[in-house]
Amino acid sequence: MSIERTVETSVGPFAAVDFGGSGPDVILMHDMSSNLVAMRALGEQLAGRGFHPVALDLRGHGKTPLALDSVADVWHDMGPIVDALNMPAPILLAEGAAAWWATMTALRGCAPVSALVLITGYPFVAEEYRTRHLLGLFTSQDVRGPLLERLLVGHRVAPADVEPFLDGGADAVNHDWLMSGVPAASQRALLERALVPDGRGMLLRRPEAPAVEVATSLVGLDPFPSGEAFAHLSIPMLFIDPKPVVTDEDLLALDAVTDRPNRESVLVDAVGYVAMSRPQELAEAVSDFFAGPGARR
Repeated sequence: MSIERTVETSVGPFAAVDFGGSGPDVILMHDMSSNLVAMRALGEQLAGRGFHPVALDLRGHGKTPLALDSVADVWHDMGPIVDALNMPAPILLAEGAAAWWATMTALRGCAPVSALVLITGYPFVAEEYRTRHLLGLFTSQDVRGPLLERLLVGHRVAPADVEPFLDGGADAVNHDWLMSGVPAASQRALLERALVPDGRGMLLRRPEAPAVEVATSLVGLDPFPSGEAFAHLSIPMLFIDPKPVVTDEDLLALDAVTDRPNRESVLVDAVGYVAMSRPQELAEAVSDFFAGPGARR
């Protein structure tokens, strides 16, 4: 049974859901512009398969009140979070941009990490020029602006208009190929959690656009997210990526970065929002990986 809780840390409070379970600890990290609702169905599946998952609203998102001033805040937060959760060395399972945030947590030694599960992390495993190209496409205003508008990021809603706002957001899954397979009820719940009072009588859909810009900035990242960085990590890694999206070049990069006994790559039939659209398939892949001999090396 899941329990909503506040995790009090040395850097401030984080909203979380603990899904119970007595197996290996897993911290679920959602993508930018999202919140822990994106990980709820997967958390429930993992708890039923012998894991102890906890999902967080990361800084600047959902019900966690902390502001996101620098993307580095995210990985520096993980040490205090792990301490507060009393998890000696959890698995970090992260989707989208959080796949790199989780990787940085391990690379920088911000928290003890036993393994990484990176969902839709394929842009971060290529050579640097390819990573810059893929991330540059997203961070261009021509792409990011319409995407944030479609996700209703930063919108303000009057309390009387919340239900139509949520209905419209839920209906969007029927018209957006990126959301293929996402239950409308899940998208509605994600939007509902994202609404917080703005102090002026309105409700704000978090995160705000500046926080997304901070979270996806390519400036000052050291190491830069690319395949070369993964050579410095020896912990087990599972990469789960959307088959319709990855290219042959991406597959070659995944093959190179997983060319170790304790690393695997799995493709799933999804486009975006993989944790929301394919929770059972992801949970099976995670369970199979950690039951195998490679993950224990």
